[in-house]
Amino acid sequence: MSIESFNPKVTSVIIFDKGGALIEREGMVQLVKGMNTFRIEDIPASFSPNQIQVELNSEDAHVQQIDIKKPVPEFVYEEIRPRQEVTKDIIDKSRRLPYKRQQLLELCESMYYSMYQDEFAEVKIWVDSKTEKTSSLKIKYILFENRIYWEPRVVIDLLDDGNAVINVSATIINNTNFAYDSNIALAEFDLGLEVPSPLPITNVTPSELLPPPSGPPATGKAPTQIRSQMMNELQRLKMVMT
Repeated sequence: MSIESFNPKVTSVIIFDKGGALIEREGMVQLVKGMNTFRIEDIPASFSPNQIQVELNSEDAHVQQIDIKKPVPEFVYEEIRPRQEVTKDIIDKSRRLPYKRQQLLELCESMYYSMYQDEFAEVKIWVDSKTEKTSSLKIKYILFENRIYWEPRVVIDLLDDGNAVINVSATIINNTNFAYDSNIALAEFDLGLEVPSPLPITNVTPSELLPPPSGPPATGKAPTQIRSQMMNELQRLKMVMT
């Protein structure tokens, strides 16, 4: 049985204020009668296998099985450390190449700060179809990633007449190696789930690993309630100024 690589487009991203995100991707697949196997590409290793969802827009087909294989942290860091050492030498020697220095610095920075969460997981989906047809396949998963989050931002413009204009907005911080630019929404949500402990890693400081989310058990609010948090931030700012 052949395995077809499938890289569905990111259609929705909901970023959490306490870190992490809900990713939704969708694309069209060609189903043959019987068993079909798809390998989903570009899923970060920081995703949670327990929260993955797969949906098919077909009554004649259903998901038979999902196989998930995440990279072993110990092996990943054995590869990352030598790359970090190499970047130091490249940066030092790049002083002789001022024309390409900026491009080299950007590449080296990405390599130097790469982490386990920037690696890819392997996800295979088995679909059993009664007929041959084209169907949409939607996949959702949660990223346990504290390098992507949002925070409220308040800007006060003082006018000449003594009044002030207060602008409340949100700033998205994304320090991962993955860029998201489609249908981004924000939500107040604390995952509150314990990240599975990686295999023992020697000579790795705790700061190199993804710290488990803190806070109470999972509690969430709809994105429509973001304004409430921003207004609370504004009220706090007013109290400080008075």
